[in-house]
Amino acid sequence: MRCVSGALVLALLSFGCTSSPGPYAVEDDDTSDDDSDDDVADDDTSGPDLVPPEVELTVPASAYASGVVEVSAVASDASGIERVDLLVDGVLLVSDDASPFTAPWDTAPYSDGPHVVQAVAYDRNGNSGAAEREVGVDNHAPEIAFVTPQNGREVEGVVAVELSITDTSPVPSVDVSVDGVLLEALTGPPFQATWDASGLPPGQYEVSATATDAAGLSATASIWVRVDESIPVDDPDSLVGRTYLLDAFSGTIVEPAGIEPVLDLLVSELPLLLSPVELDAGEGTVRVLAAMVEAGGGPPAQDRCQATVELGGGVPGIFDDPDFQVGPATLEATVEGTEIRVEDLLVIGEFAPDGSAMQEVFVIGSIDTRPMDEYLGGVGAACDFVGLLGISCLPCPSTGDPYCLDLWVEDLYALHQPSVTVVPRTEAEIAADPGC
Repeated sequence: MRCVSGALVLALLSFGCTSSPGPYAVEDDDTSDDDSDDDVADDDTSGPDLVPPEVELTVPASAYASGVVEVSAVASDASGIERVDLLVDGVLLVSDDASPFTAPWDTAPYSDGPHVVQAVAYDRNGNSGAAEREVGVDNHAPEIAFVTPQNGREVEGVVAVELSITDTSPVPSVDVSVDGVLLEALTGPPFQATWDASGLPPGQYEVSATATDAAGLSATASIWVRVDESIPVDDPDSLVGRTYLLDAFSGTIVEPAGIEPVLDLLVSELPLLLSPVELDAGEGTVRVLAAMVEAGGGPPAQDRCQATVELGGGVPGIFDDPDFQVGPATLEATVEGTEIRVEDLLVIGEFAPDGSAMQEVFVIGSIDTRPMDEYLGGVGAACDFVGLLGISCLPCPSTGDPYCLDLWVEDLYALHQPSVTVVPRTEAEIAADPGC
């Protein structure tokens, strides 16, 4: 190979000289396969972003939710967060492109029970990451029932208070009280407390239970019991066939508080004739027939143009000498020209030792206000009227319609009426009676 100077090589290249064979060809003395002098090495080893965002669902913090709760998520990614979708049961709640990623969740339209809350985060390269949590929706307060003691019963000594509580979510808190004073705080089933009634003055006592569930909803239920040294009836069998006159509105109206002005406008009294038609002291049962009193202001007499009602609807009441409890029943009657309907009517009290009276009686029930609407201006007028007194209508036991008022009257007394005998009367008999 003939050598040439570097300057000559540069000159030849400047005139387009190539490395083709010829007298002035320039060849590379390096015979290796390494082209590093001619090629540019690719030092970029990074590939496409396939890493999903990190996302954490921070609320609801509780496993149970009620009402409106806030759903919130925290998301992060090296490339940045494009957006976060918040979903409930796979349905989009909100899509948020800026932190904080939050949204209110109204649980009211959702059924009680488990629902899946989810947060899905998307980064700027299209990757997604998700987090989810199962949350129990509970929009109904606990339902409370007293197993023992029973409403209206007489108690003495050490009393076992047992509750049946049902709810969608757990119930971690139940406060049992007597006359407003905390007796025991229960933290879970079995819901049982002990009340020592020994030495208490005779009288009526309110036993109440307030239950709070895991969703924060509370409910309260109450019963009344009597602490008394009752004297048994001399001859319980002699009570059968006797008739007692009871004015159900003549006592102290506990519920609804402040209803007296309304009752005075509609009816001044609710006189009933109560007659034990069957009593078994050994079995502890009693059946009582109720009849309306004939209007007119004379001596008490049965209104035979109104149907009689067996309190309990065919189911015997309780007789625990001398105490009794009969009902529930539905009483429909006309008093002073006004229709009265009382659902779930209970009559509770005790017989005097000589059978001359029913004493310490109280009446519980639910008054349907709809029969009174026509006198006050139309559907719902009675509820609107009592609403002015701060009294709210509640669902009726039979239909669930919000037109009823809870009734609780105590301090009642029913005197024996020797000259009155209650005769059973049906609607069919009344319809066929020309005198009605």
